[in-house]
Amino acid sequence: MSVPLTYLPIYLVGAGGFSPQRAGTVLLLMTAPVLLAPPLAGALANRGVSTRLLITVALAFFAAGNAWLTVLGPDTHVAVIAGPLLMTGLGAGMSFGVADGAAMSLVQPEQAGMATGFLNTMRIGSEAIVIAVYGAVLVSLISTRVGSHDLAARVAAGDLGGATSGTPAAGYTDALHTLLYATATVCALGTTAIALALAPPRGGPGTPVAASASAAPASEETRPPSKVA
Repeated sequence: MSVPLTYLPIYLVGAGGFSPQRAGTVLLLMTAPVLLAPPLAGALANRGVSTRLLITVALAFFAAGNAWLTVLGPDTHVAVIAGPLLMTGLGAGMSFGVADGAAMSLVQPEQAGMATGFLNTMRIGSEAIVIAVYGAVLVSLISTRVGSHDLAARVAAGDLGGATSGTPAAGYTDALHTLLYATATVCALGTTAIALALAPPRGGPGTPVAASASAAPASEETRPPSKVA
Protein backbone atom coordinates (compact mmCIF):
# COMPACT_ATOMS: atom_id res chain seq x y z
CA MET A 1 0.00 0.00 0.00
CA SER A 2 2.92 2.37 0.59
CA VAL A 3 3.81 2.33 -3.11
CA PRO A 4 0.53 3.77 -4.48
CA LEU A 5 0.40 6.19 -1.55
CA THR A 6 3.81 7.47 -2.68
CA TYR A 7 3.48 7.52 -6.46
CA LEU A 8 -0.24 7.83 -7.19
CA PRO A 9 -0.53 11.45 -5.93
CA ILE A 10 2.45 12.37 -8.12
CA TYR A 11 0.70 10.89 -11.14
CA LEU A 12 -2.62 12.54 -10.35
CA VAL A 13 -0.99 15.96 -10.02
CA GLY A 14 1.50 15.64 -12.88
CA ALA A 15 -0.42 13.67 -15.51
CA GLY A 16 -3.99 14.10 -14.29
CA GLY A 17 -3.84 17.81 -13.66
CA PHE A 18 -5.20 17.49 -10.11
CA SER A 19 -4.40 20.05 -7.47
CA PRO A 20 -2.40 18.67 -4.51
CA GLN A 21 -5.44 19.11 -2.30
CA ARG A 22 -7.68 17.16 -4.66
CA ALA A 23 -5.11 14.40 -5.08
CA GLY A 24 -4.85 14.05 -1.30
CA THR A 25 -8.62 13.90 -0.99
CA VAL A 26 -8.80 11.15 -3.61
CA LEU A 27 -6.25 9.10 -1.66
CA LEU A 28 -8.67 9.09 1.29
CA LEU A 29 -10.52 6.42 -0.68
CA MET A 30 -7.55 4.16 0.01
CA THR A 31 -6.64 5.26 3.54
CA ALA A 32 -10.14 5.40 5.07
CA PRO A 33 -10.71 1.62 4.79
CA VAL A 34 -7.45 1.08 6.71
CA LEU A 35 -9.17 2.63 9.73
CA LEU A 36 -12.46 0.79 9.25
CA ALA A 37 -11.39 -2.71 8.18
CA PRO A 38 -9.39 -3.89 11.25
CA PRO A 39 -12.44 -3.92 13.56
CA LEU A 40 -14.37 -5.77 10.86
CA ALA A 41 -11.61 -8.36 10.46
CA GLY A 42 -11.37 -8.72 14.24
CA ALA A 43 -15.11 -9.29 14.52
CA LEU A 44 -14.97 -11.95 11.82
CA ALA A 45 -12.05 -13.66 13.57
CA ASN A 46 -13.98 -13.66 16.86
CA ARG A 47 -16.90 -15.30 15.06
CA GLY A 48 -14.69 -18.16 13.99
CA VAL A 49 -13.46 -17.08 10.56
CA SER A 50 -9.97 -18.52 10.14
CA THR A 51 -6.88 -16.36 10.08
CA ARG A 52 -5.82 -18.13 6.90
CA LEU A 53 -9.01 -17.10 5.09
CA LEU A 54 -8.83 -13.48 6.26
CA ILE A 55 -5.19 -13.02 5.25
CA THR A 56 -5.74 -14.77 1.92
CA VAL A 57 -8.73 -12.55 1.12
CA ALA A 58 -6.76 -9.44 2.12
CA LEU A 59 -3.89 -10.35 -0.21
CA ALA A 60 -6.33 -11.17 -2.99
CA PHE A 61 -7.80 -7.68 -2.57
CA PHE A 62 -4.30 -6.25 -3.02
CA ALA A 63 -3.81 -8.22 -6.24
CA ALA A 64 -7.23 -7.34 -7.65
CA GLY A 65 -6.95 -3.70 -6.61
CA ASN A 66 -3.61 -3.22 -8.36
CA ALA A 67 -4.82 -4.93 -11.54
CA TRP A 68 -8.05 -2.92 -11.50
CA LEU A 69 -6.16 0.35 -11.00
CA THR A 70 -4.82 0.03 -14.55
CA VAL A 71 -8.00 1.83 -15.63
CA LEU A 72 -6.15 4.95 -14.47
CA GLY A 73 -5.32 7.52 -17.13
CA PRO A 74 -4.71 11.26 -17.41
CA ASP A 75 -8.40 11.95 -18.10
CA THR A 76 -9.88 9.29 -15.81
CA HIS A 77 -12.70 10.43 -13.53
CA VAL A 78 -12.34 9.86 -9.80
CA ALA A 79 -15.40 7.58 -9.80
CA VAL A 80 -13.57 5.16 -12.13
CA ILE A 81 -10.65 4.64 -9.74
CA ALA A 82 -12.72 4.70 -6.54
CA GLY A 83 -13.31 0.93 -6.68
CA PRO A 84 -9.66 -0.17 -6.92
CA LEU A 85 -8.59 2.35 -4.29
CA LEU A 86 -11.23 1.15 -1.85
CA MET A 87 -10.34 -2.49 -2.55
CA THR A 88 -6.63 -1.91 -1.93
CA GLY A 89 -7.33 -0.03 1.30
CA LEU A 90 -9.68 -2.76 2.46
CA GLY A 91 -7.02 -5.39 1.84
CA ALA A 92 -4.49 -3.37 3.83
CA GLY A 93 -6.86 -2.81 6.72
CA MET A 94 -7.85 -6.47 6.92
CA SER A 95 -4.26 -7.67 6.86
CA PHE A 96 -2.75 -5.35 9.47
CA GLY A 97 -4.44 -6.50 12.67
CA VAL A 98 -4.98 -10.11 11.61
CA ALA A 99 -1.38 -10.71 10.56
CA ASP A 100 0.03 -9.10 13.72
CA GLY A 101 -2.32 -11.12 15.93
CA ALA A 102 -1.40 -14.37 14.18
CA ALA A 103 2.31 -13.65 14.56
CA MET A 104 2.01 -12.69 18.23
CA SER A 105 0.12 -15.91 19.00
CA LEU A 106 3.23 -17.91 18.04
CA VAL A 107 5.52 -16.46 20.71
CA GLN A 108 5.57 -16.61 24.48
CA PRO A 109 4.27 -13.50 26.32
CA GLU A 110 7.77 -12.56 27.50
CA GLN A 111 8.93 -12.47 23.87
CA ALA A 112 6.11 -10.20 22.65
CA GLY A 113 8.24 -7.03 22.69
CA MET A 114 11.01 -8.65 20.69
CA ALA A 115 8.54 -10.10 18.19
CA THR A 116 6.76 -6.77 17.76
CA GLY A 117 10.05 -4.99 17.11
CA PHE A 118 11.04 -7.62 14.56
CA LEU A 119 7.70 -7.36 12.77
CA ASN A 120 7.82 -3.58 12.55
CA THR A 121 11.46 -3.63 11.39
CA MET A 122 10.59 -6.08 8.62
CA ARG A 123 7.49 -4.12 7.60
CA ILE A 124 9.01 -0.63 7.56
CA GLY A 125 12.33 -1.80 6.13
CA SER A 126 10.67 -3.69 3.30
CA GLU A 127 8.44 -0.71 2.51
CA ALA A 128 11.46 1.56 2.18
CA ILE A 129 13.23 -0.91 -0.13
CA VAL A 130 10.15 -1.54 -2.29
CA ILE A 131 9.39 2.18 -2.70
CA ALA A 132 12.97 2.82 -3.86
CA VAL A 133 12.98 -0.14 -6.26
CA TYR A 134 9.55 0.79 -7.61
CA GLY A 135 10.71 4.34 -8.32
CA ALA A 136 13.87 3.16 -10.08
CA VAL A 137 11.92 0.75 -12.27
CA LEU A 138 9.31 3.41 -13.01
CA VAL A 139 11.97 5.84 -14.23
CA SER A 140 13.55 3.10 -16.34
CA LEU A 141 10.23 2.18 -17.96
CA ILE A 142 9.37 5.81 -18.67
CA SER A 143 12.84 6.31 -20.14
CA THR A 144 12.27 3.60 -22.75
CA ARG A 145 9.11 5.40 -23.81
CA VAL A 146 10.30 9.02 -23.88
CA GLY A 147 13.87 8.33 -25.01
CA SER A 148 15.64 10.29 -22.27
CA HIS A 149 16.58 9.27 -18.74
CA ASP A 150 16.68 12.88 -17.54
CA LEU A 151 13.21 13.56 -18.96
CA ALA A 152 11.96 10.29 -17.48
CA ALA A 153 13.20 11.30 -14.03
CA ARG A 154 11.35 14.61 -14.30
CA VAL A 155 8.20 12.91 -15.53
CA ALA A 156 8.28 10.35 -12.72
CA ALA A 157 8.55 13.27 -10.28
CA GLY A 158 5.40 14.77 -11.77
CA ASP A 159 7.07 17.43 -13.92
CA LEU A 160 5.28 17.15 -17.26
CA GLY A 161 5.56 20.83 -18.08
CA GLY A 162 1.89 21.34 -17.37
CA ALA A 163 0.81 18.99 -20.18
CA THR A 164 -1.62 16.16 -19.42
CA SER A 165 -1.36 14.69 -22.91
CA GLY A 166 1.41 13.82 -25.34
CA THR A 167 4.36 11.47 -25.14
CA PRO A 168 5.44 12.14 -21.52
CA ALA A 169 1.95 11.61 -20.11
CA ALA A 170 1.37 8.54 -22.29
CA GLY A 171 4.75 7.11 -21.34
CA TYR A 172 4.08 7.74 -17.65
CA THR A 173 0.68 6.05 -17.88
CA ASP A 174 2.02 3.04 -19.78
CA ALA A 175 4.92 2.57 -17.36
CA LEU A 176 2.61 2.85 -14.35
CA HIS A 177 0.24 0.28 -15.84
CA THR A 178 3.13 -2.13 -16.38
CA LEU A 179 4.18 -1.80 -12.75
CA LEU A 180 0.61 -2.19 -11.51
CA TYR A 181 0.25 -5.45 -13.44
CA ALA A 182 3.61 -6.62 -12.09
CA THR A 183 2.58 -5.77 -8.54
CA ALA A 184 -0.73 -7.57 -9.01
CA THR A 185 1.13 -10.65 -10.22
CA VAL A 186 3.48 -10.62 -7.23
CA CYS A 187 0.51 -10.22 -4.89
CA ALA A 188 -1.35 -13.07 -6.57
CA LEU A 189 1.66 -15.37 -6.24
CA GLY A 190 2.07 -14.30 -2.63
CA THR A 191 -1.60 -14.99 -1.97
CA THR A 192 -1.20 -18.55 -3.21
CA ALA A 193 2.07 -19.14 -1.36
CA ILE A 194 0.80 -17.80 1.96
CA ALA A 195 -2.50 -19.67 1.69
CA LEU A 196 -0.51 -22.89 1.27
CA ALA A 197 1.89 -22.00 4.08
CA LEU A 198 -0.98 -21.38 6.50
CA ALA A 199 -2.81 -24.58 5.58
CA PRO A 200 -3.39 -27.01 8.48
CA PRO A 201 -1.03 -30.00 8.53
CA ARG A 202 -2.39 -32.80 6.40
CA GLY A 203 -4.11 -35.39 8.52
CA GLY A 204 -4.05 -33.20 11.61
CA PRO A 205 -6.92 -31.17 13.05
CA GLY A 206 -6.77 -27.51 13.99
CA THR A 207 -5.37 -24.34 12.54
CA PRO A 208 -1.68 -23.80 11.75
CA VAL A 209 -1.35 -21.57 14.80
CA ALA A 210 -2.83 -24.20 17.08
CA ALA A 211 -0.69 -26.90 15.53
CA SER A 212 2.44 -24.83 16.01
CA ALA A 213 1.56 -24.13 19.61
CA SER A 214 0.86 -27.78 20.39
CA ALA A 215 4.14 -28.82 18.76
CA ALA A 216 6.20 -26.44 20.89
CA PRO A 217 8.71 -28.20 23.18
CA ALA A 218 7.79 -28.57 26.82
CA SER A 219 9.28 -25.95 29.15
CA GLU A 220 9.56 -25.49 32.90
CA GLU A 221 6.66 -26.78 34.95
CA THR A 222 6.08 -23.33 36.37
CA ARG A 223 5.43 -21.77 32.96
CA PRO A 224 1.71 -21.45 32.28
CA PRO A 225 0.47 -23.13 29.11
CA SER A 226 0.40 -20.83 26.08
CA LYS A 227 -3.01 -19.84 24.83
CA VAL A 228 -3.99 -19.37 21.24
CA ALA A 229 -6.44 -16.61 20.49
